[in-house]
Amino acid sequence: MSPISQKLDSWTAMLSRGEVPSTTGRELLTLFGAKRRGWRVVAWIRDELFARSMVTEPDFDEVWVDVPLVVKRAQSAEAVSPPAGSTPAAEPVAVGPGEAGAAPGTQPLPKQKVTDPIRRISLLRAANKTVVSVSPNTPLKAATTIMMLNDFSQLPVIQNERDCKGVVTWQSIATAAELGKECRTVNDCMVPSEEVAWNASLLEAIQKVAAKEFALVRGPDKRFQGIVTVVDLSLQFRALSEPFLLLEQIENLLRSLIRECFTVEEMRKAKHEADTSRKVDDVSDLTFGEYVNLLENREAWLKLKVSFERDPFIAKMKEVRDLRNDVMHFDPDPLEDDDITLLRNFAGFLEMVAK
Repeated sequence: MSPISQKLDSWTAMLSRGEVPSTTGRELLTLFGAKRRGWRVVAWIRDELFARSMVTEPDFDEVWVDVPLVVKRAQSAEAVSPPAGSTPAAEPVAVGPGEAGAAPGTQPLPKQKVTDPIRRISLLRAANKTVVSVSPNTPLKAATTIMMLNDFSQLPVIQNERDCKGVVTWQSIATAAELGKECRTVNDCMVPSEEVAWNASLLEAIQKVAAKEFALVRGPDKRFQGIVTVVDLSLQFRALSEPFLLLEQIENLLRSLIRECFTVEEMRKAKHEADTSRKVDDVSDLTFGEYVNLLENREAWLKLKVSFERDPFIAKMKEVRDLRNDVMHFDPDPLEDDDITLLRNFAGFLEMVAK
């Protein structure tokens, strides 16, 4: 029995005993031999959980990868078909409470979770980190020491885990000093805080974060579960946008190379045979996979008139193609550093070739 089956079957047994299994997204990825939540990995995990009538709460695909997850029985439905590509369970779906004696395979299937199409603030690491805060009567000197030690530009003033009185910032301290106000405690130089719900979309959160340069994230239990700054958002959008920009650069450079060396008729021969409806009148009408098909041909390769070796170049093109497929599926996790380095290096190589 595979480690995946062993772990998931142990969860099924725990649920049958009334126990509550727990895990994290990262632990799930490790169990499935993956590093990030690519669309294929997410579909695989969902299929395996679906086959055993299980879900995670919150959904493993909708929160930061280290957020604690609870494994629960999936909600049942009288008529729900498993998703396309699902692998049937090796064993009958577990019988839920009150279903003892039901014939194997006759109980209602669980509802399959539909991936949230909106990228939410809860996916950010900063939105799931313990909030460092002070109480209203904290001496200002103690607060500024904390800010300097942690390189904070702001510090929430929290009475309890659900009640924020405001926030002290370097700007609020400077403003109070300019106005001649004596600030002995943080309560003397606070400004109102900004909040955003854990399930707010990133686009919605941008406006609130931009207004104050930060926003406290309030979780589903109304506790503060993180704080997101403009720096966090800029890093997130760089992680999201850089792969797209690099892939655009790579495709444009490849198109320029192919356009100079091949006729339209030769390009048409690279199109997938099964795709009969699409017209090819320019290299831009080809897919990235078809660029690979075209250049894999040894005779076609000679037309490029380049001095570097064909095989390692084609191998790298295939790696880029696979990464492109992941990026275009808008996975919740950014690419690994090694993947970004691969795209940067290949784009740089093509740029040298084009000169």
